Amino acid sequence: MIWNYTYGFCVTILFAWLLGYPVAVWCGLGRGVRALGYASASGASLLLIACRGVQMIAPIGAARWPLLAGFAAGVVIAWSRRSTRSAAAELLSEHGRGLAGLLCGVAAIGVLLGVPILFSNAIQFDGTRNADSFIYVSSARYMLAHSFYGAPDFTPEHPVYTISRSYFGDGAMQPRPAAEGLLAWLSALRGTDPMYLYNAVQAAGVMLAGLAALAFLPVSWKARHASDWALLAVYALAGPTLLHVATNSNFANGFNLPAATGYVALGLLPRSRGTFVSGVLFIGCLLSGYPELLVFAAAARGFAVVCDGIASRTISKVVREAAWMSGELIVAGVVLPWAAWGAIAVFRTTLGVSQAGASELGGNMYAGLPMFVAAAIALGIAWRPLASVGERGHRSFLVGILVAFAVAQLVMVARGFGYGGFKISEYFLPLLVGVMLRSVISAPSGVRLGRVAAFYAVAVAALLTVKSADVLRRAWEWSEARRVTPDLVNAGKALVELAHGRPVAMGTSPQPFYYGMWIPYLASVPIAYDLQHDPDAAGYLSPYLHTTARTAELYGEAQLQVDVGVGNEHMASAAIAQFGRVVIRPKQEHGI
Repeated sequence: MIWNYTYGFCVTILFAWLLGYPVAVWCGLGRGVRALGYASASGASLLLIACRGVQMIAPIGAARWPLLAGFAAGVVIAWSRRSTRSAAAELLSEHGRGLAGLLCGVAAIGVLLGVPILFSNAIQFDGTRNADSFIYVSSARYMLAHSFYGAPDFTPEHPVYTISRSYFGDGAMQPRPAAEGLLAWLSALRGTDPMYLYNAVQAAGVMLAGLAALAFLPVSWKARHASDWALLAVYALAGPTLLHVATNSNFANGFNLPAATGYVALGLLPRSRGTFVSGVLFIGCLLSGYPELLVFAAAARGFAVVCDGIASRTISKVVREAAWMSGELIVAGVVLPWAAWGAIAVFRTTLGVSQAGASELGGNMYAGLPMFVAAAIALGIAWRPLASVGERGHRSFLVGILVAFAVAQLVMVARGFGYGGFKISEYFLPLLVGVMLRSVISAPSGVRLGRVAAFYAVAVAALLTVKSADVLRRAWEWSEARRVTPDLVNAGKALVELAHGRPVAMGTSPQPFYYGMWIPYLASVPIAYDLQHDPDAAGYLSPYLHTTARTAELYGEAQLQVDVGVGNEHMASAAIAQFGRVVIRPKQEHGI
């Protein structure tokens, strides 16, 4: 499991950088450390667009080697150009030690996010009460053997049927499985099930999202002290909200944040053909993998452009930039028509959900406010110094990002949409980090911020570290009861022989709906719940199962029962088979 985690984490980041760095150089997005931010965004975008596009016509498993050949050829061609190699050599010669420290930070966060796998017996785990990992892993496994319009493997009586039909096929409600396609491809190359790589690939995705915030750095930025690199690493990589994206299994969100961040940061650069191409690339990624995020990214960049135009009193600039942004969207939709079609379907679904039951979806409405306030104070501290070195326009652009967040927050509060408030804290996190980087963490050369700014930067970094440690601690605690382990895999294999095709009743478990999803994944047998005596036995699957006509029949047909994680001598004595914490025994009345 250690090797699987290392493979998933390192290969994902390596491919993103190898593919993305040449794009950043060719498009003129700047050299130096800033290019690493654009490289993370560009590389992640290329990987997601390619995997999503290939699966439209062929299963990822069958296309794994052609995809690898295509990526490898792209890397060889890109790095054969002297401009790419010279830019990379210049980056390493000027910032080698600092980059080495930053990479150590990436590795350290990767290890912390994988503690239950690297230092315990987990194959896969969830770090919160959310269990969306099952959706992403199931989708990735589906993509291994099916093209987008492939027939489903399950009947409507099985919850996985709903998952696969939501993401794939003519009637898909959320046809945006780009990140899942990358997971499927890496699994196919390794020859292993996607669940063995899920947490590692997810950790790599949020690291790329954090690094994408480096795109907000000034092109000429150089660390004045070693502490500058330490602060850069903490702000970019160790934010509690960013780590929560991983522990909460927001897989698609994490992998599309780099594109969203890079897209907004393009507004800090002079308009050119390179920025237009990059804009199309980032929009294409968001259309392919998370269209909802595009709305907020476009709003952030739009508000930023408007604030810049108002400050400079050049409304014509706003009009020109709006035209360019519209052109980027149109070209992305024309080049990637399947992504554009999928985005329309996703928007319909999202609007229906938010309008029909906004107040029913839980979440911390104000989760993003602490970082928003911190970024606003940082910009206030640096307001006058930034104007003194020609950063007046950029200063207004950063204000626009803060305005966009404030507007989004007010909309969620007005609608009572707590889940929406929670989600925008994730969507805007790298952008708010970017505001802080441009203000007090990595200010342009010539800016002297004084002791107040230095003290403030260190104080916020300390708070971020403490909060992040708490996020990780709680994730490790949750993972104790929500993990796939070898004993569960072995029990799944045994059920294939013991159940004889019949349903299996879900017995006693600390997380019945969690294991009720994973056991069918491992055993290919349907799990039946006693919903007549416990209407919520299946957790958030219960409403769906209540609408399935044969729910009661399935439970009646079950002859075996599975209990997970319950140390009971009576259960063990009645066991037909036991694998660690998993007991298989005859079905008991009411699952007792």
